[in-house]
Amino acid sequence: YLQSESAAFPAVGAKLMQAEKETGAVTSSGFSPRLGQGVALAYVARQAAIEGTTLVADGLNLTVSTPFPKAQL
Repeated sequence: YLQSESAAFPAVGAKLMQAEKETGAVTSSGFSPRLGQGVALAYVARQAAIEGTTLVADGLNLTVSTPFPKAQL
């Protein structure tokens, strides 16, 4: 999944960009109360689907993250 740096999240259908090159599109997004941040799911090119990669959609920086974040105890 993609994790926003803030509570904002990209619109469904937003283009994902990496180094000014289109690399995918957002398929769903919303606010995660658990994480306190915006999150999104997307189709992305294989080379962009590496954990830690930063992509941009709707002016938001989104980081490729593992699907199951570590629990905060």
